[in-house]
Amino acid sequence: MIREAKQHDQSAIFELAKKLASSATVTKSGFDTSFESILALPHMILLVAEEQGLVIGYALGSYHPCFYASGNVSWTAEIFVESDWRNQGIGRLLMNEVEGWSKLKACKLNTLATRRAGPFYEALNYEKTAGYFKKRIED
Repeated sequence: MIREAKQHDQSAIFELAKKLASSATVTKSGFDTSFESILALPHMILLVAEEQGLVIGYALGSYHPCFYASGNVSWTAEIFVESDWRNQGIGRLLMNEVEGWSKLKACKLNTLATRRAGPFYEALNYEKTAGYFKKRIED
């Protein structure tokens, strides 16, 4: 089952987020601050995949207006499915929900960045279009 995240999902999502991060360390204090903001912000969505009473995956998305798209663009910032539950269509269900939410927000397209899951997104009809750069701005 895919549903919007609730406050009581915080600990489970934190454990999953720690497994997703490969280029940064997810700290409890940073996660908690972000979690509260994400649940409160209307331009963001946090979904969970739940099976047998366990949170086994999540997806985090947002949207904003862009000139190049002549309207709103959504961004899938994070998606993770617990390894024991992969290859069962759960990631596809999460992405379908993000895309459905994006349509409700009048988004013209959904974007994302990935290093490890290119074939997954290509199977969902995503096209590789650009490189991805980042720069840390914290001390």
